Amino acid sequence: MVGTGVDAAAPGLQQVLGQSRGFGGRYTPRTHGTHVAQIMAREGIRIEIADVFQTDTQGAPVATAESIARGVDWLAARGLPVINISITGPRSGLLEDVVARTIARGSIIVAAAGNDGPGAPPVYPAAFRDVVGVTAVDAEGRIYRRANRGEHVDFAAFGVRVPVTDSGGRTEYISGTSYASPLIAAAIARAYRHTRPDTATAVIAALRGRVLDLGDRGRDPVFGWGAISTQIILRAQ
Repeated sequence: MVGTGVDAAAPGLQQVLGQSRGFGGRYTPRTHGTHVAQIMAREGIRIEIADVFQTDTQGAPVATAESIARGVDWLAARGLPVINISITGPRSGLLEDVVARTIARGSIIVAAAGNDGPGAPPVYPAAFRDVVGVTAVDAEGRIYRRANRGEHVDFAAFGVRVPVTDSGGRTEYISGTSYASPLIAAAIARAYRHTRPDTATAVIAALRGRVLDLGDRGRDPVFGWGAISTQIILRAQ
């Protein structure tokens, strides 16, 4: 996964974390990345982390296109078949080139579609060609009110009031396309265990055949092809 650093002591993560590395500066565990990792861990997926964030002059966490590109490149070089990116930003030629190269080598990139609202423009990397863009729905299949819409939306997954547990054992609820994206990444990862460009497209096509079609029939700019249940397991390729 590409995002913030992850707290290795958080519930559910002790047995699933692999290598981690910082690309924006010193590797720093943060809440956002920890929650994304916890959601993925529930799906039985082993995780490696590229922390691409640093702090700006005001002390706020920020990621640059260069740090994201370096993080993607590192995971791809390690042969990771599926890379989840639960962060969004403007278009970058540098990042676009790295993403295209990574996909050409056989990795599948899954990314959050954004939380800027239904009238917002596309965000990246979700809107890059061949990236799997993911939106969020609630437990009843209703679209997240702040989710971006558009042609870059490929699939939907549960991402509204998602329960997570902090290090003190307290449960809190989080919402956003960031927390839906790891579910789609996990569903693909269960089927796609090795980087094979000749089968990557078939794996994504198989996922399209196993979703619940929501909204307009077929693909639409709100739900994409439809929503996946966390119980869906694709046939291994």
